[in-house]
Amino acid sequence: MKPNEIQHEQLSDEQLRRTKKLHETFAEVDSSSLEKWIDNFKRDANPDSEIAIWERVAKAYTSYCSRRQLTLEAKGDVFQALVLRSLTSDEEAIKTLKFKVLSADEARKIMREY
Repeated sequence: MKPNEIQHEQLSDEQLRRTKKLHETFAEVDSSSLEKWIDNFKRDANPDSEIAIWERVAKAYTSYCSRRQLTLEAKGDVFQALVLRSLTSDEEAIKTLKFKVLSADEARKIMREY
């Protein structure tokens, strides 16, 4: 898959602040650099909308993980479940998931956070 062309030469200060927070939230489960996060949002037609989706994923991720003692692999599963859920329905996401640690039942609980 080829990435979209750059739609915005730069992000606003507010968009950059929000992107940095997302990067920090997901750093343990997503090795992408801050520059990569910024570049990806520059490629979106509506970066504010896309950032808002990621903020919703971040809120669910933080909420779910903060109430449990999870391994890094389990947190990766949580991240994967929420990202897929942000793109499709619960059941479609369940069919697609390739968990390392968590079960489909646990995935459903995670997705209810979203």
